[in-house]
Amino acid sequence: MNYHIEHTSNHRLRIRVPDSALTDASQEVLAYALESIPGVSKVVFYTATGGIGIRYDGALSEVTDRLDRLRFDNVEMMAREIERQESIGVEELRERKLSPKLKRKLRTRIALESAADLLLPAPIQMGYHLYQLITLREF
Repeated sequence: MNYHIEHTSNHRLRIRVPDSALTDASQEVLAYALESIPGVSKVVFYTATGGIGIRYDGALSEVTDRLDRLRFDNVEMMAREIERQESIGVEELRERKLSPKLKRKLRTRIALESAADLLLPAPIQMGYHLYQLITLREF
């Protein structure tokens, strides 16, 4: 695998993979591959900087030898497969239908929120919508 060692300490290694930005799927595959290296106890991804933190027990040379043998193109291939499986196609979206019970629940919720927006004063409406935004509640 093509990587640069950014920082090392007694039981921690921070590397950067310069080839490409790591997607969520490639992070998942890479975390699995790195955590399967003997002695590696934790893997952390730093998406803002593009770094990978690896906590290990044992010799640094064992970890770097395994990193050298790891093929990043395999990681990308597995990540593409995961993304392909997780994506929903247009045909599947057309085939999916909401149950009548769920439709009724959604209509009721929309009607109640619309009525509350019409009848309640603006400060209370704003407070309610801020509460929803902060808690990011699902219905």
